[in-house]
Amino acid sequence: MQVPQRGFQQSEFENRTARAQVMMSELNIDSMLLTTESNVRYFSGFFTQFWLSPTRPWFLLVPLEGKPIAVIPTIGVVGMLDTWIDDVRSWTSPQPDDDGISLLTSTIQELPARYGRIGISLGPESHLRMPAQDFQTLRDRLGATEICDCSRLLLELSSIKSDAEVEKIKFVCELTSDSFNALPGFASVGDTEREIVQAMRIDLLNRGADNTPYIVAASGLTAMTISLWDRPIANSIKVIYSLSIPALHSMAIIAISTVILRLVMLRMEPDKLMRPYLKLPTLVLRRPNRGPPPVISGARCGQYSKPVVQRGTISVVWVTVSASS
Repeated sequence: MQVPQRGFQQSEFENRTARAQVMMSELNIDSMLLTTESNVRYFSGFFTQFWLSPTRPWFLLVPLEGKPIAVIPTIGVVGMLDTWIDDVRSWTSPQPDDDGISLLTSTIQELPARYGRIGISLGPESHLRMPAQDFQTLRDRLGATEICDCSRLLLELSSIKSDAEVEKIKFVCELTSDSFNALPGFASVGDTEREIVQAMRIDLLNRGADNTPYIVAASGLTAMTISLWDRPIANSIKVIYSLSIPALHSMAIIAISTVILRLVMLRMEPDKLMRPYLKLPTLVLRRPNRGPPPVISGARCGQYSKPVVQRGTISVVWVTVSASS
């Protein structure tokens, strides 16, 4: 299996920005303020584990014309300058009294105000990732500038995948399918849900995944939203697996994720009775003649969000792509 290049070429970010600016012009938006990890990384390629800390806010401005502008804590300047972003403005953080708000306000006010509107993702699945009090201060300081919701714009923008994105999604779907096919080798009756998931996580990492942030194995009447149990899996108990694996390599490729769902029955004779349940149709990326059309660049995520069911077994595969990618 050919491993795709880690990360994206600068042209990928240039194209994303240009497409966003066309949509901004149509919606009369002067600039977009991005505050979350997925959106900042989508336009910049910037990666830092400091997103795990709620202490520091990070901002990226996408103007109606030109390249994005980063307004970030000084701790991230070196990493941001390693991306295609060259206008990086910083402050020493944390500063509870003014954690970047003055710098952010002045940067926004420098930008041309053709329409007097700035977009921020405020719709479904959105969060500010900055103190609500600071957001109110920003609104007050921007005065007559209207703050509007741009979440729909970002959703439509990221729903169209490029060739490079499809390549990475294909890679991570294939390695996940290979791990499922290998499941009889490291899962058996008597193992607990936690032990099986731990073994599968190790297998996925060994196959090339950078991270496995979400793996659930639910057996019996356990809901898939519940944490893993230390209950041993009994004979003939069906186990539902749901995985979300960042595609290539995890964070390096801008939070493109696959969600894969399979139903497996563990039996005492794995070679004879377990494997048939694992013989799933290849993911839609390899199935041009059955089910949804193959994934191609420019297609919309909705075309691939429906379950693909293999008739004659209890196996189900569900492949979707993160809307934030």
